[in-house]
Amino acid sequence: MLSRIYIHKVLNRTKYLLLFLLVACTRLVTVSHPATGDGRYDSEFPFLNASSELEGISNSLRKINATVYYKTYVFDKSHQLTVSALPTADLENTSVSTLFTNSSTYGTATIISATANKIALLTCAHIIIAPDTVLSYFSAPRRDAEEFIQSVSVKVRQQYYINDLPEGDNLEILALDENADIALLGKSFFNAPDVKVFNFPLGKSSDLEWGTFVYLLGFPMGKKMVTRGLVSKSEGSLKDEFLVDALFNRGSSGGIILAVRDGVPNFELVGLTKAVSSRTEYILTPADSLKDVFINTNLPYTDEVHMTVQKNINYGITYTVPAAAIKRFFKVHQREFKQAGYDFSRFTR
Repeated sequence: MLSRIYIHKVLNRTKYLLLFLLVACTRLVTVSHPATGDGRYDSEFPFLNASSELEGISNSLRKINATVYYKTYVFDKSHQLTVSALPTADLENTSVSTLFTNSSTYGTATIISATANKIALLTCAHIIIAPDTVLSYFSAPRRDAEEFIQSVSVKVRQQYYINDLPEGDNLEILALDENADIALLGKSFFNAPDVKVFNFPLGKSSDLEWGTFVYLLGFPMGKKMVTRGLVSKSEGSLKDEFLVDALFNRGSSGGIILAVRDGVPNFELVGLTKAVSSRTEYILTPADSLKDVFINTNLPYTDEVHMTVQKNINYGITYTVPAAAIKRFFKVHQREFKQAGYDFSRFTR
């Protein structure tokens, strides 16, 4: 029988042999970061920390609220008011009732200039655009029959407001391009506002490639957030146009899209988030009075119903305003901006 001392020595020798083999077989591996300096936008996840830069950029963003106020004239079907008769109609005296309504929306705006007494913010035009007149109709008895107007809503006032900006109401539209979906808002102050300005250069959307990595910053659902995505160049589109697979929610419109050229912190503004792919559904819902009442779904429903419109977002397909369109916008309106006391030459180079 082997002694305990002998077994202990064998175990110790075995332990040192395994340790020797482990050290002898260890191979040092050199980890190299992706090469930079090729002048192209990066398609890989940044390997350097960009938190401080992104936090600074996020401080130049503001949530913009747009509210439009309407005076609505309601008509009886017996009036048989048509669109052709509307220009000469006496809305005040022929309507059966009037009411005042308002609707609000919000999005993202970025401070791109701040001087001693002026500030300018870049956003998407559709956030601040509202129709001057809105019509609703009675249901026509036949498809080929003329529709009669049920109500006419006339815009009486519109207001743009930024909550965390001193004197942040009554912003002025400096320029607007509805087709390109770009708008520039301005505001004059008695006292210079202490704000962070977005000072990174305007990039080239034509340099974006399949798989280019981008950051997106905005106010989805009213919360300031940063996310990331990859660029796709859709077939048949112009070289400046691109899509991003990043998530998009209400409030993201007007948010900035940043690409990185040759590594952090070389951020460039390559576009704005504009819209998301969605589909519209018309849904019949029960009367509001039945919200807290149990309904037997096995029986036919015969009570009052309402029709609601619901938009379902197709997440991961985000449409953009490319940097090339932003550059054209500033070139077209550069004389107006100078007359108003703004200098945006860095966006026209």
